[in-house]
Amino acid sequence: MKSNRTLKSALALIVSMLLAIGYMPLAASAETNTLPSNATMAVLQAAINSAASGDIIQISNNIDFTDYVNIPAGKTITIESSSGTIRTLKETGSSRSHFWVYGTLILKNITIDGNKTVGRIWVGSTGKLTMEAGATIQNCNGGVYLDSGAYKTGRPNKNGQYLLRLVQRQRSQYRL
Repeated sequence: MKSNRTLKSALALIVSMLLAIGYMPLAASAETNTLPSNATMAVLQAAINSAASGDIIQISNNIDFTDYVNIPAGKTITIESSSGTIRTLKETGSSRSHFWVYGTLILKNITIDGNKTVGRIWVGSTGKLTMEAGATIQNCNGGVYLDSGAYKTGRPNKNGQYLLRLVQRQRSQYRL
């Protein structure tokens, strides 16, 4: 009789543990979304809008920018080349920025090209920018702009703006 009670107790404990484990939320893992080879700036923005924080968006072609792409507050997005080949996000319109970053933007194997007229990455007071391996800014008028409230060091320019100093790498190509 005693062994029967012990067996029932052990089974009840095992069932309880299995039920508890079944209801535990699983840790969220980053999803990777590879954009089609004919992706546009609008497709990139739509991918960012539908992505969860921590997701990775892979680009398999160069993309022309005619306006800015928004990284919303509270969201961390990684944008990288899908094949390891560096892809270019080139300004072809009259927008002053490639990205407006209120959340966190991580760039890998991506070149931001301002087309020698405009282009930069604007980082808002809640934003964070990380440029990893292969991330380059070139031909941009401004590079990275830090809005008021964003962490910055140094002195503002005559307009009260902070621009990161870039070190020349080759002719008109710069790397942070």
